[in-house]
Parts: sequence; C-alpha cells; structure tokens
Amino acid sequence: MNETRHLELNDITLAYTDTGVPPQPAAETLVFIHGAGANLNQFQPQVEHFARKYRIIGPSLRGHGESTIPSDQGLEAFKLDIMAHDVIELISHLDAAPVHIVGNSAGGVMGLEIARQRPDLVRSLAIYGTPGKMSFPKLLQKFTLWFDSRNATKNPEKTYKTLSRYTSKMPHTREQVYQIFLEAKQAIPGFLYIPWVVRLSAGNPHASMPLLHI
Repeated sequence: MNETRHLELNDITLAYTDTGVPPQPAAETLVFIHGAGANLNQFQPQVEHFARKYRIIGPSLRGHGESTIPSDQGLEAFKLDIMAHDVIELISHLDAAPVHIVGNSAGGVMGLEIARQRPDLVRSLAIYGTPGKMSFPKLLQKFTLWFDSRNATKNPEKTYKTLSRYTSKMPHTREQVYQIFLEAKQAIPGFLYIPWVVRLSAGNPHASMPLLHI
C-alpha cells in the first residue's frame, strides 16, 4: 500500500498518494479520481500496474478517506467547482501538469470540471460511469434531492447497506463497499448537489485535449 500524504488547503486537509516514476521532464503523470463514497484506494490495482511507467497521483476527495471537510459550510462545501479546485491545487502543488485524468462516476464529472476550469493542466481525460447527459424535470430534481438527502442523512446505515448490495455479487466485496460508504457518510449527501445536468459538450471551448468516455 502506498504512503498517504496530506496537503493543507484553505479549509480542509486533502489526502493523496504520489507514487510511480519519480518526477522528471520525460515522465507523464496520471491522476485517478474516485467516485462518490469511495477513496484513493479505489484504483489500487491500476496504480500498481501503471506505476511502472508513469507518475501516479491519487487524491481522496474532501470528506472521503482521510480527507477532511470544513466544519461550518454544510453542503455548500461540496459544490463541484470547489471540489475540482481542490484537485487543481494538488496538481499545481506537486508541479505535475499537464496530467492525464482518469475519473469514475462523480470522479469523471470532477475531471470534466477540472478541464473546464484549467485546460492547461490536462493532457487527456478518460472517464467511465459518468453520464454524457443527465437531466430531469425540475420538480423531479427537487423531490429526488430531498428524498436522497433525507435517506443519506437520517438513516445512512440502511441506505448504504442497500446501495452496497448492487455493487457486487460477492458478499465480502459488498461489505467492504458498505464500510467505505460509511466512512464517507458526511460527504455523500453533498455529492447529490453536483449539477443534475452534465453535458460533455458544455465545457471550455478552448479545451482540446483527447477525451475517452466509456
């Protein structure tokens, strides 16, 4: 297991790993961004594989893993642009740009937002489990946000136990996922506020990096 490091930002501590090929001009960098409820360990098998040829950076998003959350901002602390800026600061701090970003689910949305804000930092973007377009009527949006937030806040154990059943056919894997969800229970409700409409074509018009969407 790679050593977890910590970066002090304005209002949080961001946990991350930095492994693989040592920083050098010829070494390209991969940044793996996990999905909601997971942490930097989600990509451990991929990290071990690609670390032979690349520098690998893996953050735990705020409220996930060992990364903290602000004590006084509530769900506002989980706005997409704010969370993406955490990763932007990490990339800048490590002097790693330009990087290849790999994101799963909400991590893919994060990658798109990073590319929108700072296309100069992104060499390429590979995302999977991330919707190219997701939209619902406003009334349904409000009801679903209220319902999901209520379940995730009022009864997290039952909610995440139910969700974990759909992640694998293997009981021990479902239990592992459940425990990971519980560790991130303060952050997951905030992820429900990531914009409901995600359009791959609505990014920065000046961004021209390759995009792989699976």
